[in-house]
Amino acid sequence: MNAPQLSDYLKAADGIIAINPKHQRLVTKLAQAHRRVDFHVDMESLAADQAGIDNPKLAKIYLKARQKHLREEEKWFDKAQDIQEELPQREIANTVKQLLANVNSQETETEEVTLRVANRNDQTGYDVATLLPSNYRVVSVNDDSVIIKGRDHLGWTAEGYVIPRLGSAMLRATVEAS
Repeated sequence: MNAPQLSDYLKAADGIIAINPKHQRLVTKLAQAHRRVDFHVDMESLAADQAGIDNPKLAKIYLKARQKHLREEEKWFDKAQDIQEELPQREIANTVKQLLANVNSQETETEEVTLRVANRNDQTGYDVATLLPSNYRVVSVNDDSVIIKGRDHLGWTAEGYVIPRLGSAMLRATVEAS
């Protein structure tokens, strides 16, 4: 499985510009701290998705990974709060605005992917949607399939995460030709 990489998350923090140059160092640190929080939230979620695995050794590894990422998330959240206490509100708002724009531009760099999930008799769109990361969504359900659309983002890709995740629930998914 292709897990997201911290370096990919930190790219969104590159080039964030402070309103007042004297705050640049703190603004950069704040943007990086927020992206580290995002990374550890996503990694904990990824580990949680795998925690129900039948193999006890793997389940223990995923549990330790969850605990590690929860600790790191809390640590970086606290660091972000400390940095924000040293910055004026307008610098914080400006940093968040630029960071969101950078994250959104990263998300729109890939083309939309369409997946078809073979529909079993007991399958609903909701069942499939609960297995998807936030960059993928169920767009239609019919008698023979569930259609999913989304964009690859960082490690949350169709072939690296979505298809294997659906496979772990015994659902067969294929990428549709564009």
